[in-house]
Amino acid sequence: MEGRTKLKRNFSFAGITLLICLSVFFVGWKSTQNHTQTITFKQQEFEVFTVKNPNKIVFGYADSLGNQLNNFKNFKAFQSKKGNDLFFAVNGGMFTKTFEPQGLYIQDKIEIQSVDLDSGYGNFYLLPNGVFGLNAGKPFVLETKTLMSSSFATSIPFATQSGPMLVVADSIHPAFNEGSKNKHIRNGVGINKKGEVVFVISNQKTNFYDFAQLFRDELNCSNALYLDGAISKMYNEETSRTEDGRFGVMIGVIK
Repeated sequence: MEGRTKLKRNFSFAGITLLICLSVFFVGWKSTQNHTQTITFKQQEFEVFTVKNPNKIVFGYADSLGNQLNNFKNFKAFQSKKGNDLFFAVNGGMFTKTFEPQGLYIQDKIEIQSVDLDSGYGNFYLLPNGVFGLNAGKPFVLETKTLMSSSFATSIPFATQSGPMLVVADSIHPAFNEGSKNKHIRNGVGINKKGEVVFVISNQKTNFYDFAQLFRDELNCSNALYLDGAISKMYNEETSRTEDGRFGVMIGVIK
C-alpha cells in the first residue's frame, strides 16, 4: 500500500512536471509563429497576417525554366518541388498585360525587371511609390528613389516594386483624401515597430486613406506599400482561405 502511494505521488509529480514543460514549449512555439487576425477598423473588415520570421518569406514569378507561375496553385507546387510547404501567399505587386512585373523585380539576386522611375497614369505612378524586399534577411519597405540611392541597392536578393506608398515615415501619402469615395478591395504590406512584416487584405472595399491609416494607427507600421487593387487575393491555410487568381509576382510564406 505504501509502495502504491509512493508510486502515485511520483507519477503525479512527473505529470505536473511534464505539463509545465509542455506549457513552456507551446508558449514558446506560439510566440515564434506567424498569425492571422481579422480586424475591424472604421467599420471595415481586414485580414491581417503577421510574419515574425522574415526568413520564411519567398517570392515567386517564374519556375526554373522561366515559365510564369501566374497563380497560387502553381506557386505552391513550385515551392513543394524545392522542399518547401507554402501555406500563405498574396499577389505581390502590379503587372503588365502579359503578367510581367511592373517595375523592379529581383529574385535570388537576379534582376528580372528593371526599376521604373518614370511618371505615368494609374496607382503605380502615384508618387511616391516604393519597394518591398529582403536584404541580409531583414525586410524593408522603402520609397523607390530612396532605395535606389542606398548603399545596398545593388546587392538585394529579393525585391518587388509597387505603388503607391501608403505610409512614409509615419505620414500618410499626401495624395490620399479622407472620406474618398474611390473604394476597392486592396492589399498591401508594411513593417511594424517590432520589425515584423504585416500583410493585409481588405475583406470589403476601402479607400486609400483608410487603408493607409489602418497600417499606421492600428498596425504600427511606419512604412507601408500598396500592392494591388480589385484583383487582390490571399491564400491562407490558417483561415482556410483558398481563393486564387492570375497574377505576376507573388509573395509567400513557407513553414
